[in-house]
This record gives sequence, C-alpha cells and structure tokens, in this order.
Amino acid sequence: GESPIFQQQLLERAFRLDSFLAFYLRIPPENIVHLKFLFESYEGLGVIRTLNRDHAEVAVLALKDEEAIIAELLSSLAEELDIRPLPPPTDFSDDWLLADM
Repeated sequence: GESPIFQQQLLERAFRLDSFLAFYLRIPPENIVHLKFLFESYEGLGVIRTLNRDHAEVAVLALKDEEAIIAELLSSLAEELDIRPLPPPTDFSDDWLLADM
C-alpha cells in the first residue's frame, strides 16, 4: 500500500531544476530491472537511470508535471521493491547528465 511518510520523504528529497526533477532512490539491485520495466510500460512518465549498481542507487528523471504521479507510483511500490528515498547528491561532477545543470 501507499505510505504517506515515504511519499513525504520522497517529495522533500527531490531535486528540481527548471521543468525537470529527479528522485534519487536506493533499491536492491535485483529490483532495478523490475522498476525500469514498470516505468517503460508507462510510456513518457519518466526514465530510470542506474547511478551506482554496487550501492543500488538509481534516479528517476522526469518532467515536474509528472511529480505527483511518480511519487504515488513509487510510494505504492516502496514496500514490494524495498525502495528508499535518498537525498540528491551534493556533487554532480561525476554525472555527465547533470554536471552542467
């Protein structure tokens, strides 16, 4: 089920820039493929990007317009996939996608 506490933490920790946002998550490596598959099935909702497979860290990249829908979806999957929200990185220099933002 959905967790209001998870959703609140997720929204508080989201990285926002102009019309884009990123949710940073920790998820067991064996569940990353499942999460990617779910987002691909919701065409255009967002993109899952693996940041560090060894530490099981991923980012959900999306337009701000999809923020509430993504937060609800991740909240509904949190327990099943063992998803934990992470704060945004403090240094984006190692991330080619976000380094110039």
